[in-house]
Amino acid sequence: MIPLTIVNGEAWWADYLPGVDLHPVRIQESRWVLQSNKLFVWDRTGCREVQSVLWRVGAVSSGPEPDGKALLETIAAARVPCVNNILTLLRCHERLAMRNEVLAANAPLLPCDIAIGPRAIENIKPIFPVVLKVGSHHGGIGKALARNEEEWRDLVDLAAAANTYATLEPFIEYKRDIRILTVGESMWAICRRSSDWKASRVTDSIEAIRPPADMLLHARRLQEHLQADMLATDFLEDDSGNSYVIEVDATPSFSGFPEAARDAAAQLIQQRLLVATKNMQ
Repeated sequence: MIPLTIVNGEAWWADYLPGVDLHPVRIQESRWVLQSNKLFVWDRTGCREVQSVLWRVGAVSSGPEPDGKALLETIAAARVPCVNNILTLLRCHERLAMRNEVLAANAPLLPCDIAIGPRAIENIKPIFPVVLKVGSHHGGIGKALARNEEEWRDLVDLAAAANTYATLEPFIEYKRDIRILTVGESMWAICRRSSDWKASRVTDSIEAIRPPADMLLHARRLQEHLQADMLATDFLEDDSGNSYVIEVDATPSFSGFPEAARDAAAQLIQQRLLVATKNMQ
């Protein structure tokens, strides 16, 4: 099979992909060149041609960091096969694009106000309690809760200093925080419990569960809509049984999920490599 370049991947991938020629690189420590329709990467180990990619750069800034977004487009220009596909990665990294994809898939989504431009957020009159989300961060980063006008004024000042857009969503007193991981045809679900209002920030316990059928349906529909190989869909469920999609992550963590999820991801990647190898012959 053709070699696999893993961008910012976890160390455990080597244990699940025996026999695959793996080349792990850190996006922060690498240089990339596309020349004569061939893509090359340099890092401290030297130079190698990039023939397939496993992308594991999460949304830790407002979308993929500047070099990361350019690199995704360059991988696409080189027609290098990538897990997930480039369009899915780009759409899921950017919060506004991600929300539009959730809407397009007819999944339940909380209403959202959006502020763009210097201090534009000052023109919004929120209904408390409200959750402020600045930029496109995943994992609870860049999110804050305002329960009254005084807390809101402090958050407005902080948001203005971030120099990016902000979104506002109603706060849900949720009963359960549920993440569904979809890998190919397989699905798993966990419930995260926390004493904090953000279960992704302070997780007291994780329990494997059988999620409601409607959540499974929406998670599958989102995977199919995005044509994603791997996808995590986060839901909040309130006391009335209503559920809402909070985030969709195309570079999902496998933490808290059974070993079978990593096995399934490895098998999927090997299948993609076999197809790509045959296409190159």
